[in-house]
Amino acid sequence: MRATRLIQLLMLLQSRRRVTVGLLAERLQVSRRTIQRDLEALGRAGVPVATWRGLAGGVELLPGFRAPWAPLTVDETERLALCLAGRLDVVRALDLEGHEDSLRIKLLGHLPEPRREQVETLGQRFLLEPGESVEEHRHLAELAAAVRRSRSVYLRLGGDEELLFEPLVLVWWGRRWSLFCHPEDLVELDRIESLRTSSRRFDRPPELDLGPLVRSLQGSPS
Repeated sequence: MRATRLIQLLMLLQSRRRVTVGLLAERLQVSRRTIQRDLEALGRAGVPVATWRGLAGGVELLPGFRAPWAPLTVDETERLALCLAGRLDVVRALDLEGHEDSLRIKLLGHLPEPRREQVETLGQRFLLEPGESVEEHRHLAELAAAVRRSRSVYLRLGGDEELLFEPLVLVWWGRRWSLFCHPEDLVELDRIESLRTSSRRFDRPPELDLGPLVRSLQGSPS
C-alpha cells in the first residue's frame, strides 16, 4: 500500500512545479505527517526533493530529475483508448471514482513542460456535463477546431447578417450544445444557420473562470 502511495506522490511532484504538503495530503487522502514521512523515504531513495518554507513555500523536485514512471494499469489503458477514440461519453459512464486523477497524473508526467501546459489549457476549452452522453452536431467539428486554435468565427443566427464571435468554450449541457464566446455570449448551436471560420486569431483571457458559467447552466432548465 505504501509503495503505491510513494509512486503516486512521485507522480504528483513530477507533474507540478511546487506543491504544498497540505495539498499532497488531500490528494492522497492521508495525514500531513504521513506525507512528511513519505517525502523522507523518497529522499533516502535518492529522489532530490526540496522543501521551501514561507508563504510561497512547498515541496518540489530539483530540476533535471525524471522519475521512472510506472506503467498504466489495464483500466487506465482502456480509458486512454476510449479517450483517443473520442468517446468521452463512454469514459464518463465507465470510470470509477478516482481513476481519472491517476490516469491524468501519469499522462502529464510523461509530457515535457510546454506540452503539459497545453493539455491543462485545452481542458478549459470544452465543458461537458458529467454523466450525459454527447450527441453529434453538424457544426461541432469546425467549432471545436476554432476553439482549440483560438480562431474567430462568423455565425449567422437568423436573417442575412453574419456576426463575428470569439469562441472560448464549447459546452454540452442540458442535452444541447452551446458556444461560450467573448465577451459573455452563450450561443446554442441549433440557432446557427451558417458558420464560417475566420483566419483571424484572438487572444484568450489568461485565466478563464468557468465556475459562474457552470452555476448558470446548473440553474437553467434542461
